[in-house]
Amino acid sequence: MPLTTAIEPTEVHRTSVFTIATFDGKSAPLSSALAFITQPHHALLHLVSPPSKRGDPGFQEVVTRTGSYNLSADGILVTKDCAVGMYSRDCPITFLMDSKRGEGVLLHCGRPALTPIQHLMNRDYNILTAGLSILKSRGSNVADLSAYITAGICGKCFVHDMKKDWSILEPFIQHYPESVDTETSGLDVTRVIITQLTNGGVTRKNIHHDGVCTQEHEGLASKRGGDSDSNLTVAFIN
Repeated sequence: MPLTTAIEPTEVHRTSVFTIATFDGKSAPLSSALAFITQPHHALLHLVSPPSKRGDPGFQEVVTRTGSYNLSADGILVTKDCAVGMYSRDCPITFLMDSKRGEGVLLHCGRPALTPIQHLMNRDYNILTAGLSILKSRGSNVADLSAYITAGICGKCFVHDMKKDWSILEPFIQHYPESVDTETSGLDVTRVIITQLTNGGVTRKNIHHDGVCTQEHEGLASKRGGDSDSNLTVAFIN
């Protein structure tokens, strides 16, 4: 695809080491993403399609070996060898980065993957603790990590039925009460992500969010907004 016809990312965040960009799911995101990543020096793009529910292959798992270009997982390790692309609609994607070591993990932070479950030693386990564990096992110091949270549905738009959806909301009310608006039953997923990251030791000043709601932004696909397309977030090392 010629670069002149590529659609620019809706949101892009660059550091001295990493680039993360989100492409509108309504406008051929894969073609635009491929054009975008080849502008620096990347030619390979590993695509990740997150599982939809607990029990699906790859649920709350972070892939570290990219033997395939199409993967089912809630997270993937990002190294200098290739770029990574992850599909999502209303669920924020979080890029957890170690700039000193030049590695990171791209994490699909949907409500199911963020739901805390009891794991080893009765500690809460979720997709973010999984990502932190991967980076720490590879030598990262949590104090050196930073995070960038992409577009996702905001708490005002992510409203639930307190009675019908009680089993869904209860873990968040128990563990992160500030993330649930008891009057509207809105779940603030971004707030959950920030709390889980800070609980894991990531410094609050090192956590950034683009502030975009997928349902309120006309240029992004939203499941709650009735769209069937998925946005595509890509991340790579510069």
